[in-house]
Amino acid sequence: MTVPTPVLDDRSYDQILAELVARIPVYAPEWTNYAPSDPGITLLELLAHLGESLLFRFNQIPDQTRLWLLHLLQVPPYPPRSATGLVAFDAGQVTASGAPLAGTWRMGAGVGARYYTSIGPIRLDVAVPVNRAPGGDAFELYIGLGEAF
Repeated sequence: MTVPTPVLDDRSYDQILAELVARIPVYAPEWTNYAPSDPGITLLELLAHLGESLLFRFNQIPDQTRLWLLHLLQVPPYPPRSATGLVAFDAGQVTASGAPLAGTWRMGAGVGARYYTSIGPIRLDVAVPVNRAPGGDAFELYIGLGEAF
């Protein structure tokens, strides 16, 4: 089980700037020009930009700190594993009469990828019909989470 990365502060530049401008009447009631051309607003925009940069760096957790937290929680990290792939070919038939081998055989080929997570594999499969039925789809896409049964 992986520990989700905490977001310590997710305020954007616009939110920080709006908060700074909202404080102007409290600390400087004589300041009435809130236009972007005002030097004071320009300084507040600069402070909001610097604040957003600091918050972005503040939300980054180094790998060594993450490993230390996992050790502290007594959660062993998963060993590294590679993603896997799949190449498939499928053939079959469906008939209304129920007689075996009486209908048209349909065939398809596809590829897939699996990425293993702590809650199960994330599956992505794409298949194309080899002999497409009239009006049939050009391809099929399947995205799933967990083992296929």
